[in-house]
Amino acid sequence: MHKTSGMPVVMFKTIPHVSPPMCGDTEAFEWAITLDDFGKSVYSLLLSAQAQQKRVFIHGKNTCEDWDDRESIWHITLGD
Repeated sequence: MHKTSGMPVVMFKTIPHVSPPMCGDTEAFEWAITLDDFGKSVYSLLLSAQAQQKRVFIHGKNTCEDWDDRESIWHITLGD
């Protein structure tokens, strides 16, 4: 969790992270979500998945909108 002058941002890593985008001159192998309404729902799903030892499947935006060197999330699904 990172507190900015605006909304906080949660950052995390998944393995694997397939086809990460280039953000600047580095690949964005981690994720970032701003804790707006969408971000809060994603964060809640992540915590629930962790507690239940479930996998998550994340589809990224192929951009780094929420943090300069981490991919932003477009869609997330809870798996088995």
